[in-house]
Amino acid sequence: MHSPSHSPKNSWVVLYLALGVVWGCSFIFIKLGLDFLTPFGVAFGRCALGAATLLAWARYKKIPLPKSGKLWAHLWVVSLLLNVIPGVLFALAETEVTSILAGIINAVTPLMTLIAIMLVTRDEKPKFYQVIGILIGFIGVLTVLGAWKGMGENPLWAVLVLLAAVTCYGFSFPYSRRFVLPHKLQPESIAAAQVTTGAITLLPFYLFDGIARDYYRPGPVFAMLALGIFGS
Repeated sequence: MHSPSHSPKNSWVVLYLALGVVWGCSFIFIKLGLDFLTPFGVAFGRCALGAATLLAWARYKKIPLPKSGKLWAHLWVVSLLLNVIPGVLFALAETEVTSILAGIINAVTPLMTLIAIMLVTRDEKPKFYQVIGILIGFIGVLTVLGAWKGMGENPLWAVLVLLAAVTCYGFSFPYSRRFVLPHKLQPESIAAAQVTTGAITLLPFYLFDGIARDYYRPGPVFAMLALGIFGS
């Protein structure tokens, strides 16, 4: 019988694995969502469903949302870098490439984050092993993409769009660390405000060009629900 003191140490493993499964499947969900939505529609649906989920959760847990207008402005920038632009770009690229390739390129995010931190933060100079790691990472990405064979069957523009998306991810972390995290807000409050501003930003684009087809199959609809609700 396990003692109660062990459960907190092990609970993070279950949560981490669940998070990995949900986020890993998100690229499949995006692909399915494109069955009846445009890239703008997929990005908006993800943010809108996420916002509804997180706002309801914050209300249930009585977690206050940010009150500072300046902080909301910073969270809007974070939502652009983490939700709006990458959400549209990943969906746009997946109209031409597989969800597998999208997931592989998404794994470049830590590499882009390291580069962004070194470019943005002046007091953090790159160490030798970090430079070597970046070079190895780039070689690995080029190898996976088949750069030596002309990118294979993957359109160059779609690959560049995916790289632009993860670059946005990379720059979002140092920005958030500098302008958002010092406010010491609860994670649920930050996430709820972030995806809400993202949904509001994407709403006009969704209304203008969000629906690709007038009929809906259950599979893609459930995929969008999972993408927005559980991915949040």
